[in-house]
Amino acid sequence: MKITTVIISIFLVQITLAQTCVILDKNTEMPIANVKITDEKGHTVMSNQQGEAILDDFENMQVLTMTHMSYVEFELMKRPSLPHGAKIYLQFKTELLGEVFLSASKTEEKITRIAEQIATISNSEIERISPQTSADMLANIPGVRVQKTQFGGGSPVLRGMESNRVLLVVDGIRMNNAIYRKGHLQNSITVSPIGLDRTEVVFGPSSVVYGSDPLGGAIHYYARIPSTSDQSNINVDFLSRVSSVNQEITVQGGVELQMKNLATYTSISHSNFGDLVMGKNRNHGFTDWGKQFEYSNNSEFYYNDNPISNDNPNQQRRVGYEQLDLLQKAFIPLNTQTELHFNVQFSNSTNINRFDKLTEYSGDDLKFAEWHYGPQQRFLAASQLKMKNHKKWMEGGIITLAYQNIKESRINRKFNSLDRATNKEKLNILSINGDFTANPTQSNDRNFGYGFEMSYNDVNSTSVGETLEVEGHKVIGVSDYF
Repeated sequence: MKITTVIISIFLVQITLAQTCVILDKNTEMPIANVKITDEKGHTVMSNQQGEAILDDFENMQVLTMTHMSYVEFELMKRPSLPHGAKIYLQFKTELLGEVFLSASKTEEKITRIAEQIATISNSEIERISPQTSADMLANIPGVRVQKTQFGGGSPVLRGMESNRVLLVVDGIRMNNAIYRKGHLQNSITVSPIGLDRTEVVFGPSSVVYGSDPLGGAIHYYARIPSTSDQSNINVDFLSRVSSVNQEITVQGGVELQMKNLATYTSISHSNFGDLVMGKNRNHGFTDWGKQFEYSNNSEFYYNDNPISNDNPNQQRRVGYEQLDLLQKAFIPLNTQTELHFNVQFSNSTNINRFDKLTEYSGDDLKFAEWHYGPQQRFLAASQLKMKNHKKWMEGGIITLAYQNIKESRINRKFNSLDRATNKEKLNILSINGDFTANPTQSNDRNFGYGFEMSYNDVNSTSVGETLEVEGHKVIGVSDYF
């Protein structure tokens, strides 16, 4: 008998994934080769043609410095949690050095001449992130935090301050008015991010040039400005966005007319937002945190004594709203030294429910049947005269005359109550301001700025209590006032 012995050898092979990163251009998202990466001990790694760099030679918790002759230096701490293939974006150095800011001194200044802390988000960056509202856009700016009490809101926070301690400005016209309060404000969303050319933020006391309001800082929206052309042109832009997280449908269309002595830009956008779906993962351990197990389906014309059970507690019910934004701009070059600009803006929303109030409990029952902001309406009409005199006493200047009409309201009613409280505010605002620069010396390394601003607020505030008259689930009128 022949016996054959078979020996099977098992080799265990451990496959480890190298910790790598991909270095990309911030604007083009193209890979950057030959980026030098060094740590505190002097170890060096270079990125390849695909922008990839292997970080295995560096110890954890070491600060890595990334340098390239054409890009701004960037520092990163290596951590074990750094994902494989993490994308790192570098900013092109020549773009940064040539970037011009308007908000720091209300005149064009290169970043190399600005000592204040500032931040900006350009039109190309806005298009890349495609924010649903201007509040979402502000949340992408470093140093800006946005507080959201409800889905249709967004109160920017600068250095721990918000509401009437932060100044909102659009095209040189202050949005802050006599009814800006200390609580959270949602006025920032009345400026559509789609029609913006850029947004600049001036932090802290650096914004003193705007007056006493911006204790935390100033946020300046710059809407798109049309440009003239020697030949008549028509430029059309269109945007459509659909989002499943809140059933968003946004449509925007814009038309720019370019002529030799006149240029106009017209933009119309409409957004329809539905119920917002929250994330299901709650890694902090509180499994029911933020869930909405019941909600109120009461409205202006519908009455219900009892809340409705929510079949999906991760979905915020009845927080959706609609918003319409219109922008009309005209540019007329009067001569080589004088320009005339016209600016018309309109924003209007439907009712916006306060999610935090509608989920508030009194004992075991929901407290409010209704708590919402009424339609928020903002109208702006302004004209600007821009001058370049190149004289010693006035190098250049801007005079702005503006009119604003603002309507806001707050409505609330408790469960098992027919008493509805309504607060309405209507404002008419007239303002005029001028900003000028001078060059008192022969050299161009000194600037002198001066100006003026006057604002008149006509406030009509109404507070009224109504006792509803209902028939079944239908609100048929008002039986009494209180």
